[in-house]
Amino acid sequence: MKIRSITLTNFRKFVGTVSVDGIGDGVSVLVGRNEIGKSTILQAINGVIFEKANSTSQRVKGFRHFVNGTVPEVEMRFDLDGVNWTIRKRFAGQPGRAFLTSSDNRRFEDEAAETQLQRLLGFSAGRSASEPGIWGTLWVRQGGSLGAIGLDDQARRTLQVCLEAQIGTVTGGARGQQIPDAVETALGEIMSTRGPRGRFKEAKDSLDEATKRITELTDKRQDLFTHMDDLAGRRRELQRLVADWDEEENRREIATQRDAATAAATKAAEITSARTAAKLAEERAERSRAAFEARTKLVSEV
Repeated sequence: MKIRSITLTNFRKFVGTVSVDGIGDGVSVLVGRNEIGKSTILQAINGVIFEKANSTSQRVKGFRHFVNGTVPEVEMRFDLDGVNWTIRKRFAGQPGRAFLTSSDNRRFEDEAAETQLQRLLGFSAGRSASEPGIWGTLWVRQGGSLGAIGLDDQARRTLQVCLEAQIGTVTGGARGQQIPDAVETALGEIMSTRGPRGRFKEAKDSLDEATKRITELTDKRQDLFTHMDDLAGRRRELQRLVADWDEEENRREIATQRDAATAAATKAAEITSARTAAKLAEERAERSRAAFEARTKLVSEV
């Protein structure tokens, strides 16, 4: 099989459609800065081949965008035995769809597409996920090159036939007797009755520490995506406010408010002056009343 192109739509961190085209027959290298999405593209290739479109597993649910939760789609073109094939899957749980078409006008949909793809590439479907078959020996995911290879019965038989043809030359004679001893010695250097030791223990401790660190970074990444989504919403709101802003109308409104404020200040000054005058009048009236009462008293006395 030769992969020719891969197209992702709303897959994990990608919003919208992202494509990698023009993949030739030679070695293809995908280059980009950290967290740009290289591993995500490889995960999409693995998913469109080995995962079913209507799967409800947590692994397939993880294909959805971290924040938006949109339904992901993946399309891949590949050549096999002189025929160009296109596989497209929409990972939507039970309503998921799968389409497989060929350059010689063959078309398969949904379960028929999944079955034909398994037949073409030689792997089988299990309960929770597809077994990659012999592809498990060749298809190495990021971080999985040192792990155990998951092989189904067909893949094991294929390897067994290949190994049996060569095993006699490796294990025959005295050289063959040295192999179990060397294996036992090497195993004793990294394992004891109490568990891992030496380099194996150091590597295991490092792995545990790295796993803990990954968990912390994953939480931080989720928080970052949440903040980014909030920031995007605020930016959209700012753009809406800027689009609705009328500078000339704002100036006229400010001038109107300024004139109203000036008129109010003038009226307030007039009211204050009137109050002062009224107070003075009251004082004069009070003095006049006191003088009148004094004169009335004098007249009475006279």
